[in-house]
Amino acid sequence: MKKICFYLGSWVKCFSCWIFHLFLIPITLSSQQNLNSLIQKAPLIPQTIGAAFTQSKLEYQVETLEDGKEFKRVVSWDMNYELKHFDQQVSDYLTKWERKAQDNSFSLTYSPDNSPETKEYLMKLEKLADTTLEMWKPFISKVRDVNPDFLALSELDFGCDEIKASAKKLNEAAELKNKYLIAGREYISPNIDYFQRIFNRLILVEDAMMNNQVIYQMTRMLNILQEWNLALISANSQMVDTGVSLNNGLCKAN
Repeated sequence: MKKICFYLGSWVKCFSCWIFHLFLIPITLSSQQNLNSLIQKAPLIPQTIGAAFTQSKLEYQVETLEDGKEFKRVVSWDMNYELKHFDQQVSDYLTKWERKAQDNSFSLTYSPDNSPETKEYLMKLEKLADTTLEMWKPFISKVRDVNPDFLALSELDFGCDEIKASAKKLNEAAELKNKYLIAGREYISPNIDYFQRIFNRLILVEDAMMNNQVIYQMTRMLNILQEWNLALISANSQMVDTGVSLNNGLCKAN
């Protein structure tokens, strides 16, 4: 009889353990956007100025040169679809939780959740956010420190040789920045995944005040995505502007 109880008790413990881990499985479907999926699919800086330039949405003004040849002068440009789409996704995801927090603040019903388990998970969430942000900080700092004072050279003020030399430095900077971004993502990925799992569980708690504390931790973590996005937009702008100068300056490729 004792032996049967032992096996039964073990089974109950295993089943409870399974249920516990099941709660931490992301509740969102794979098709739904979340912090983890956005970080994992975050695009990188274009590898070369040529790629950044040709992938952008360019607006041309057609001119005729002295030798009679047709020349397309770039008069404006916009980010390529991938970077623009990612920028919008990051913005939309942040807005979603800001609105949710605002709705919670004006909620007319309040169902406090004082369970020790919920409080424990909230503490874990906060600690994970603190740790992950500290882990990420040196990587994004290295990205910012690469070619920090760069200014795109205009074809009106500089010759082709100078612009080409500047372009070469930008290509090297893009490679280095991508290296740091990839390394940073790999380093924090386990934490991001675990944070997302706990967040998915806590966001279902019907306690408006508790809910806002959970959302606050998410908005802190979204700083990582915003910093990644800013690094992309900044580097891409420098590269495309330089590509425009090369094009409009009639600079021939080596």
